[in-house]
Amino acid sequence: MFKSGVTLPTSERLSLASQFTYTIPMTTDTPLRVGDFEVTADLMQAYVQSAQAQMQARQRRVEARRERAWAVALEAAEMLRTQYAADRIALFGSLAGTTLFHERSDVDLAAWGMSEGDLCQAAGRLLSLDPDIAVDLIRAEEAPSSLLTVIEQQAIDL
Repeated sequence: MFKSGVTLPTSERLSLASQFTYTIPMTTDTPLRVGDFEVTADLMQAYVQSAQAQMQARQRRVEARRERAWAVALEAAEMLRTQYAADRIALFGSLAGTTLFHERSDVDLAAWGMSEGDLCQAAGRLLSLDPDIAVDLIRAEEAPSSLLTVIEQQAIDL
């Protein structure tokens, strides 16, 4: 916990900030001093409100991307079934889970039953579904066994 008048070197502040959540008791009569800068209770409250608003906005962006990614995954599955004769399509990776999906996540798909010759053409067409959401396609028959195990553990059949 920081105390009034304590100054940390910049590298220690950055290290601590990325690893810990702190509670800094603030009262209007004892502002926190960091170097020459004085952090009042009002300034700290404004900072906390701004940080909370930024986190909520980020969460909304992540949820919107998740919805778009699901739409892309479903459209991709339909394309692979109808145009490339895939028997089974499974979603895996961060979109298949609940906690690892983030603002830069893509769509990971495994397909069974596609011909080897169709893979490149299909992968190229899948990338055109949404310019901001990449689709990674794997022919399950060619996947290493270790990857296939992960796919099967996470698989959501589409």
